[in-house]
Amino acid sequence: ADGTVWAWGRNTQGQLGTGDTMARTQPAPVPTLSNVVAVAAGEAFSMALQADGTVLTWGHGAAGALGSGALSSRNQPEAVALPRPAMAIAAGANHALALLVDGSAFAWGRNNAGQTGSGSPSPSLLTPQAVAGPLGRDVVAIGASVTNFAVGDAVVASAGTKLGAHAEYCCIAADGVVVHKPA
Repeated sequence: ADGTVWAWGRNTQGQLGTGDTMARTQPAPVPTLSNVVAVAAGEAFSMALQADGTVLTWGHGAAGALGSGALSSRNQPEAVALPRPAMAIAAGANHALALLVDGSAFAWGRNNAGQTGSGSPSPSLLTPQAVAGPLGRDVVAIGASVTNFAVGDAVVASAGTKLGAHAEYCCIAADGVVVHKPA
């Protein structure tokens, strides 16, 4: 892999990172990105993780999904201010997570169902905030969905609610211990 990123599809909010809002039917390079080791995409925003631990976001800024402190959209990648380098990223519909090299996790964006793990359902977090938990353990993996997230150290813990047939969900640790029980 050469660390470049290519994007295509709908681009109404600049989520392709090509510097414009023109849709692409074929892959187009994201010109300002290099040394990328991971990418993630939300509903209308995108993010990338560079080899040095820098997290970049672009696209629709709804509910603070870009972590920039504003609600505005942008059509080119910009760095997210995090206290330490990241080693993994995840994107939900309108929220994002970064796992930092020290085992802490930070989240930002829509939080109407508690999906950032901040401990209280506020409408949104415009800048990255530390995830509360899980259970005092260092985090080794993260993941995100429409309105939930998961972090763990061989344990999966979640926050928020899941859309669809089930109002809640259950996350079970690798050793079979229930970490979060549905209501």
